Amino acid sequence: MQEIYFQELVEGFYPRKGNVHDAGFDLRVFRVLPVDHPDPTDYSNEEAKTYVIQPGETVKLDCACRIVIPQGFCGLVVPRSSWRRKGLVAMSIFDPGFLLPWTPFATNCYSDVIHISSGERVLQVLFVPLFYGGTLNVTKLPDYLYDRGGGAGSTGK
Repeated sequence: MQEIYFQELVEGFYPRKGNVHDAGFDLRVFRVLPVDHPDPTDYSNEEAKTYVIQPGETVKLDCACRIVIPQGFCGLVVPRSSWRRKGLVAMSIFDPGFLLPWTPFATNCYSDVIHISSGERVLQVLFVPLFYGGTLNVTKLPDYLYDRGGGAGSTGK
């Protein structure tokens, strides 16, 4: 059995599932950092506070944890749906073997400010199998592949 290792860097920031059948593990935000901020190493003397993300602003969300993913998987970080409704867009992929604290990027895509308090469950991580097969460079696709009628996943409606 493959295992995923979670290291909580601040008490209370261990990734958890809300329900055993949930697809993702909830990630709490410890602090909001500027995009150009170096990866955090010091978690002492930090107080809980509320951060503001301005409309159009992109930031790093420090989750105060390290997650070591086994070979054959990656961690796909997305916002929880309640935060997506507030205009927060986040998408980060963490490769197996990444050892630094997790600080995925997020952008406020709405015209209102977003407030995030330290400790809020803002993101979730899904562990996704990776494709290690080969690729073929072809000039024509094989006839047995079918045309879906356009669209990426479109039902045609």
